[in-house]
Amino acid sequence: MTNGSPPLFCLSERFDYTVPGKWNAVEVLRELKKVDPVVKAILATGYGQTETVVLAKQEGFKEVLIKPYEVEKLLRALKASLS
Repeated sequence: MTNGSPPLFCLSERFDYTVPGKWNAVEVLRELKKVDPVVKAILATGYGQTETVVLAKQEGFKEVLIKPYEVEKLLRALKASLS
């Protein structure tokens, strides 16, 4: 980052919110925060319970999308996360 611009990338790997014995989305976010403490992440999950959303936000996800979601919701989440 020699020009001072923050990198923008998307992980090509999918990580579920909970996967016993494998990396999950929360663990990936924790590792990313070690590299960049202000990393911005959006969680897309099939778990629509309020508790899941609250816990994800507490872990540092800027937005939580409940699957299935519409493109418009993704665009709003991206805009909110980047602002």
